[in-house]
Amino acid sequence: MEIKTKQQISEAVRSWIDPANPERSGNKLAEKSGVSSAYISRIKDGIFEFTNGERTSSLSDAIFNRLAAAIGLIDENSFNWDFISTFEDIQKVCRKSKSRAIRMILEGQTGQGKTHSLEYYANTNDYVVYVKCTQNMTAKDLVEELCRKLKISVPYRGIYNRLGLIEKVVTGRKGYLIIIDEAEVVKSGIYPVIKDISDFVKNKAGLIICGFNLIDKIDRLAKSEKPGFPQLRRRFFGNPFYISNITIEDIELACKEEGINNEGAIRVLQAQVRDLDQLVQWVLDIVEWQKANGKKITGKEVIELFDVQVTTFKKAA
Repeated sequence: MEIKTKQQISEAVRSWIDPANPERSGNKLAEKSGVSSAYISRIKDGIFEFTNGERTSSLSDAIFNRLAAAIGLIDENSFNWDFISTFEDIQKVCRKSKSRAIRMILEGQTGQGKTHSLEYYANTNDYVVYVKCTQNMTAKDLVEELCRKLKISVPYRGIYNRLGLIEKVVTGRKGYLIIIDEAEVVKSGIYPVIKDISDFVKNKAGLIICGFNLIDKIDRLAKSEKPGFPQLRRRFFGNPFYISNITIEDIELACKEEGINNEGAIRVLQAQVRDLDQLVQWVLDIVEWQKANGKKITGKEVIELFDVQVTTFKKAA
């Protein structure tokens, strides 16, 4: 993390803490963020290092990210809904994989917040390496990105030499987790590298591969005897986790969290919203509508705002 970003978080922490308000104390921020009061005090004072004996170390980026999340330093066009069921489930999966050093496969429909939840966990926990795959990513690209995230800087000497360096780092201490997201979009040639990573992390570090229809893809290629895929299937299919769709309870909680309290409006969203991405956009539009109009939106006005047909909806206020 750049020093400028740390300074911005430090300034925001100073502004957030209010000695006259028990709900905005340093201890309350420590409880909310999971960051110790001692670290918060140092960060508030613009001190970003700590000394242990004769050794001086920098406070980890995860500490700053946890504080930023706790005090609401997020994109003004997004929401940090940690009560959403999919978010909670994915945090549990990450904790399980990391603490038990196991390999897991995470699958769910697009739009359910997998990437946001995984990135959040990576940003707020130490020794977590998150890589988001792209369609054009090669095996070399994946290895180089892992090296970059792990701050391994050596002249390029081939994929498998670098894999050896990655293995040395992530198995050299307890508690590492590697997350490879959107793995379903890559070409099949990248999977042998994922298999090799899964081999050297066994019982030594956590590894999560995540994607949409990823289980079906690996299973299909394994059944056709595509080299490496039967082995990959054996390594991951023992610990699959399927992300469920957003619930009507999630929708109600999100609405009330953002000041959408009209029951008719909430019921319209419950009838129409199908995934988390859609919920975020609709809530954002409604929040802007309520600010512009100076009142709470009704169910009828939600229907008009989004031009939807609600044939079974009878109680819009």
